[in-house]
Amino acid sequence: MGYKSWAMSYLRSPEFRRKMEERAGQDVRGRVEILPIRFEGNQFFSDGLTAIGGPEAGFHSVKVENVRGDFKLPSLWKLLFGDRRGIVDNVEVQRVDADFDDLREEMNVPPKEKHTHSDVLNIAVRDVRLKWRSGALNNLSVKISPRERGWMFEGQGGKINQLGLPIVDVATIRAIYNEPAFFLQELVVRQGGGEIVASGEMRPQSKADLQFVLKGVNVTPFLPDDWRARLHGNLSGDVRAIFSTRDGDNSAPEISGNLRMSGGQIEALPVLAKLAEFTKTDQFRRMRLDELSAEFRTEPGGFRASKFVLESKQLLALRGPFSVINDQVDGTFDIGITPGPLQYLPGSQERVFTVNRDGYAWTTMRVSGPTSAVKEDLSSRLVAAAEAAAIQKATDIGKNVLEKGVKGTIDTGVDAAKKGIDAGLNLLFGN
Repeated sequence: MGYKSWAMSYLRSPEFRRKMEERAGQDVRGRVEILPIRFEGNQFFSDGLTAIGGPEAGFHSVKVENVRGDFKLPSLWKLLFGDRRGIVDNVEVQRVDADFDDLREEMNVPPKEKHTHSDVLNIAVRDVRLKWRSGALNNLSVKISPRERGWMFEGQGGKINQLGLPIVDVATIRAIYNEPAFFLQELVVRQGGGEIVASGEMRPQSKADLQFVLKGVNVTPFLPDDWRARLHGNLSGDVRAIFSTRDGDNSAPEISGNLRMSGGQIEALPVLAKLAEFTKTDQFRRMRLDELSAEFRTEPGGFRASKFVLESKQLLALRGPFSVINDQVDGTFDIGITPGPLQYLPGSQERVFTVNRDGYAWTTMRVSGPTSAVKEDLSSRLVAAAEAAAIQKATDIGKNVLEKGVKGTIDTGVDAAKKGIDAGLNLLFGN
């Protein structure tokens, strides 16, 4: 009874709280302040604690609110023989706010001591809110339990808001923290009827290496504003992202992977609008995408795509590599069109779309220029082919005049000229 009375008196003392603050500060490499702790029977209560990260810490600040839990003192016998461990169980925390901004405060933090921690069996946090450089995670419910030399985190609910991306709902998260590494075993988020599963490893002051598996994710919210009305569909595929976690390192992440789209549709694309005008085929204006896929890798200033395939069956196919570097587009594609629409393009099959395979007539198309005004060379080649076809037609008429005489060919010549003019106007102005 005397031991228990002394122990409880010590636990309520400012000295015990200061000792806890010192040890916690050493562990997190920062400065920790714990609000007064109250004890009732085998339970303890505190309004919370705050922590400020020092130069070596992996965070800027942490605030913990409303803590309660159960504890058990070590027996006097164990205490006499050096076993000072107590047991803290069923800890409940109302809210945790953690800021992982790069900002750190200058302070001297003593090196870690080899000391015995209390065994903590279970921690439940109702509301976890994490903030980083360009995003945040809010309203996540988490259960924490010890695992070997680290901690297991299992959570659900909440939302992730990342700058430049749509808000996603967190279904589940499972991770392990073994100092200094954080291992993300599985994070499942949902958006627009689709699902993204993430996993990987993060090391403070080093780098993060994360993998993402996309399953039927709506592409529209992830596109730049000027593309959201043009491209629609659901993305699936694999993506890997490697980025620095060093303070002040703003280098671009390395992102690579392969993506494919289902249920796709593309519209209001200038080159397709011209093809629609030239071929009198409105399907080019709003084109169904039976296949859209590519492998990609980011580079300084942009990205490169390989194995790019765009196909609307029985209408158009586009294949080839391209890049967007420093806002400049550069690519060379094989483009195939079914022969039917080409009948409206004089000279196109003889001078432009000269290779036939897989049900398409094929040619090459070069695209280049700034993203706001991309240029392609196909339209000019089609116009040149039409002009050449018209000249050839006129030449053929001239030969007929010489061979058969004016009287026999004058009507044919007038009729052909009229048709040639009409075809030219239709080609140039889409009349």
